[in-house]
Order: sequence, then C-alpha cells, then structure tokens
Amino acid sequence: MPGQGVSSRKGLFVWAKQTAFGTPVSRTTGTKQASNIVSGGLKPVRDRSDLSLTSASQARRGQFIQRVRAEGTVTMLATADQAAFWLYSSMGAISTSGAGPNYTHTITMADALPFGATVWSLVADDWWEFSDVVVQTLTIRGESGENVLLELALLGMGVPRRLGTNAPATYTVAPDDPRFKYLDSVVKLEADSDTPTVMDNVENVEIVVDRSTELRYGSHINPRQFIPSRDVDFSAGITYEPGMQGWDFLVGSQLGSVAATGDASQNLISGSWDVTFGKHPSSYAGSMRIYSNGDNWEYMTERPDADPAGNPIEMDLAGPVISPDGGTATEITAVVVNQTASY
Repeated sequence: MPGQGVSSRKGLFVWAKQTAFGTPVSRTTGTKQASNIVSGGLKPVRDRSDLSLTSASQARRGQFIQRVRAEGTVTMLATADQAAFWLYSSMGAISTSGAGPNYTHTITMADALPFGATVWSLVADDWWEFSDVVVQTLTIRGESGENVLLELALLGMGVPRRLGTNAPATYTVAPDDPRFKYLDSVVKLEADSDTPTVMDNVENVEIVVDRSTELRYGSHINPRQFIPSRDVDFSAGITYEPGMQGWDFLVGSQLGSVAATGDASQNLISGSWDVTFGKHPSSYAGSMRIYSNGDNWEYMTERPDADPAGNPIEMDLAGPVISPDGGTATEITAVVVNQTASY
C-alpha cells in the first residue's frame, strides 16, 4: 500500500532578540516575530573528521565529531518590520524617532554586531531551536516586476536543539501585505559625485552587507568567539539610453574619469546611489530607503561588445561601498518607517 509523503511547503521562520550572547530566549515565553519564507532554512552542522589510525588492513577506522554550529540561508519578502530588524542586526547601530503609529528607524554601520537572536525553524512538523544567531550576509534585492527580497545567510553559535512538535509560543506571523516591491521604486545613481539623480533605466539593484564571521573554538563543542568583518557592496543593472546616465559609468570605470576623451589612468573613480523602494499597496505609510554616504561607491563595469543581433546595450555596475572618512563613518544608511516603536 503506498504511503503519503510530506510536503516541504509547510515551513515557518520564527525569531526573537536575545538580551545577551549566551542567553537564549525562552521557547515558552516572550513575544516573537515570525515569517513565511520564500526559500531556505537554518540547519545544524556537525563537522566530521577521519580517525587517522593504522590497522591490520587498509580499511578506514571511522570518524569523529569535531564541532557543532548552525548555518543556513533564508529568503523572505522584504516587509517594513522584518527589514528593519535584520538591517539593524547586520549593520549594527539604530536610532528611532517619531510617534505612533509610524516610527522612523535610521540604521547605520558599526564594527560590532549588536545582538544575537534565537531562531526557531519549522520544516514539515519538525521544529528546531538555534541560539546566538548572527547575520553572516544580508542581501536586499530588487528586480523589475518582482517583489523586493531579503536574503539572510545566518550563523548560529549555540548548540542546536531539536524540539520535534514542540512549537515556540506567542509568535506573530508577519502578513504578506504590506510589502516592498521594485515597481515604483525611485533609484538614483551618479557616476562621479555625491548627488545621485533619478534613473528610470535601472532594471535591478542589490545591496549586500557582509559581516562574514570568523569563528574561534575553545574546549567546547560550539564556538566560543566570533570576529565579524565589515564590507558593503552595491550593484545595479542598467539598459543604456542616451537620455539617461550610463555611458558616464562606462567611461569612468574604464578611463578613471568621465572626460569625453583621454587615456586610461590609475585614478579610481567613485559614485553614489540612493534607492527608495516601491510599496504594495502603494497607500502603505511605511517606507524603506537605503543610500550611500557620499560618493563612496567604487563601481566597475565592462565595455559592451558589438552584437549583430542588435540587442540592447546593458551594463552591470558593481563595487564596494567604502567608509568615506577612512574608516569610522557609516558606508550606508537605511531609513525604515514602520509601526514598531523599538528594536
């Protein structure tokens, strides 16, 4: 008799901010946020190594467990509440102003990660709990005709715990609406100054905050220390048209200036960008704007090839976003308006 399989469509991602690293949030008490997800999940990782021994034959002698942690990538729709929490978690600093129902959260880069999170992950009917979770890489991606996506590469430093059917209590699932979308986004770019201008020919953007954490282990099975990095990248895909910027980016990238003619130089040109994402529904009072802190975007692109098929000239602009004063000032600023009073 055939059996019925289990669908992977049943899944949920739940999280809560910890008061301190090493202090997980209780499964049974406290308010938690939750989200339906687009893809991915967090899972336990157990590093294994061969037991390197000789024997009376050439047979392998088995393996042993070296260390344990959690890793995974989760992609969700970018909503105002979720985006603000994870931007703060990955960027490091936040200030909040305004009064209910709408609060303005201004988020900037800092060296230290501000907190760890406890995460509960459901696939089918199987719950797992992960603590001391930090963001390795946060990516916000917008593409023509699509919803804005929030992608989180996560690292959990606590020992993973299987809960089975014991779900966390008191969580609230974020509604799918309102959410951000790329339609009606206002995208501003500039090739060589800190005053970006509106460009309607930008087909996609991607903002990446990379905190790639180096783990250090002591005598415990799970990590005892983490050292985050601090890198920001921005990319944009444009279709060239004479009435919009585009050639300036090409010339600046290949020549080192936006001069009409000249020799390629050692000069490294930098530009600026500013993205305010569209909303669904458009009447939603919340908003999300992310922008570079001056002309600190060191972009590059390649000269396009001639094409007998006559396809449009497309350019992919990509490069790091640098701290404008040599290391202390924020590389980017995110401003999110939502109905959450504090994080």
